[in-house]
Amino acid sequence: MESPIGVLGLSSRAANALYRAHLTSLGELCQAKASGTLPRVRGIGAACMQEILTRLEQLDVGSGSGAHRDPSLDYALLAAQAKLRIVDEVNHRCLHEKVQVAQHSVRELLDLPDDRYTEVELQLLNSILSGARSCSQEIEELLGLPARTSQARVFVQRYGPTKRTLQSIGDELGVTRERVRQIASREARIVRSAVLPRVTVVPSLGLLPIRIQTALLIAFDRGMQLSLRAWESEIRDSGLLGAWTTIGAEDIDLFDALVAIVWYLSSGDNPMIVLSEPLILALNAARGGSRDVPVETMLAGTAISRKTRAAIRRHNAFSGAVNVRWLSTELNVDTVSLCRDVMALGFIVLSSDWYWREDPVGSITRKNVFHRAVCKMLQFCGPLTVEEICGGLRCAVRRQRYPVAPPSLMERLLVANGYRLEDGLVSYEGELAMLLSKGERAILDCIQGRGRVVNHNELCRAFLDAGLSLPLLYSTLRCSPLFERVGHGCVKLRGMPVHQHDLDRARRTLARQTSRADVSYDRSGRISITVVVSDLCLAAGTMTASGLPSFAAAGDWPCIVKGSYCGSLRVSRSSFRHLSQAYAQLEVHPGDKVTFHFDVPQHMVTLETSNDR
Repeated sequence: MESPIGVLGLSSRAANALYRAHLTSLGELCQAKASGTLPRVRGIGAACMQEILTRLEQLDVGSGSGAHRDPSLDYALLAAQAKLRIVDEVNHRCLHEKVQVAQHSVRELLDLPDDRYTEVELQLLNSILSGARSCSQEIEELLGLPARTSQARVFVQRYGPTKRTLQSIGDELGVTRERVRQIASREARIVRSAVLPRVTVVPSLGLLPIRIQTALLIAFDRGMQLSLRAWESEIRDSGLLGAWTTIGAEDIDLFDALVAIVWYLSSGDNPMIVLSEPLILALNAARGGSRDVPVETMLAGTAISRKTRAAIRRHNAFSGAVNVRWLSTELNVDTVSLCRDVMALGFIVLSSDWYWREDPVGSITRKNVFHRAVCKMLQFCGPLTVEEICGGLRCAVRRQRYPVAPPSLMERLLVANGYRLEDGLVSYEGELAMLLSKGERAILDCIQGRGRVVNHNELCRAFLDAGLSLPLLYSTLRCSPLFERVGHGCVKLRGMPVHQHDLDRARRTLARQTSRADVSYDRSGRISITVVVSDLCLAAGTMTASGLPSFAAAGDWPCIVKGSYCGSLRVSRSSFRHLSQAYAQLEVHPGDKVTFHFDVPQHMVTLETSNDR
């Protein structure tokens, strides 16, 4: 009799004692009973002995072959009824035909002719039908629920698909790393002993409960097309995964608990089960954050060039997603092959051109321009519409010329990344602690001090007072997501409502600060030009005035200040440029008069100033 002792349905205490004594089949058990050594097996007391004898008597297993057939039972009818129910479960993907039950597969039991069924085979069929109906019941039994719910939660966090460090779990529970390790190790030993007693066995899926075997075999059938997300969806939709029945375990993800058990039992120096190579790759990818990528695509991703990989990641960091059509043009590669490379890196399809990878807002890094720009806008501008978010992002990526997803896709992108969309406004419920650049701080202070709308001259004055350069002002207005232009020469905070009186105030003070140049000539060919320096000219290092003469020799002129050379002055039809160094040496202030003495024959210009205002 080669049937295992599992067909007896013994209690864990009696079964463990027999396994430790290496009595694993009915033949070995009957031989030990006949020889009188069974009562001397360690752990077999009077209660266990009575249980074993009762079960052997019920199956009429003793000195015979174990193929007893009770004449009063219609074995063919009972077998046909049981097989119909099992076939129905197989068709609904709640049971797999390769599941091992007492060293027999379900397919072998179904293929057995009805007239050849005995008590043992019927008992195997009934054990399938009377056992757990879903993985959840088997998982609860393996984890020792409900008595060990808190310990099971630590076990799942440690060995699940989103593996966490001992330190992070300890910080959440308020215990040390060593205590977390002890809890996880103790729960792991309980899981291991619940699957099989402490004996040396060959790793096999048959050691697992029936429904968990079915879940793993479904994953095996997917082969290289396996992804953890697709596997989870299939066993959830079929009802195979089930739901928790233990109160208090609802916060533990049931699929994560299944993965944790499977991962633990297949790892270590003495694994109890052997997983397929695709499933191992899918589990490793899930721990790396890629649950949606099929194994076949993942393996293809290993051949992606470093240049392509870097370009994809940089585009995603700036735009929050990847536009394959635009990127294929930039890299001069085929769009179809680039789509495969993008999916191999864990991206999923958002539209025909856009691909997205899960990147929650809580994981902001210094290089993540997309999240930094969105969070900065929400922190300093308040809730914004999706269109305003897109406008700010276009400014943030303008220097790199990356495309930004249209509002219809941006809405899905923001929600998927953890932002909140309510009544058409985007917000974030977490903590925001973005820092402003010097230019952004100067503009924001100017807006808060002067009004909702400020003009260009007011910004120049603010930058001059802050010791900042005018090129920094232009760069900030061009690339910061916080500000937007209102008409000609006026700026406001993005998303801030403005009234007509705010615009009128800014426009009244926008008068261009130019003055009339006083020009004089002498017979030696010397031209003297006197102008009043404005805030704008001083900040920009230029001189713009009406009535400037036309120079035949426009271009660079050597500049002399206080008797020493001070760089070159760039002369054009309406302005003089490159005057920052000269202004600094002359200690020019807004409103001072500066005289330019152009010595045309010598091609040289001398600057001097007076305090006349």
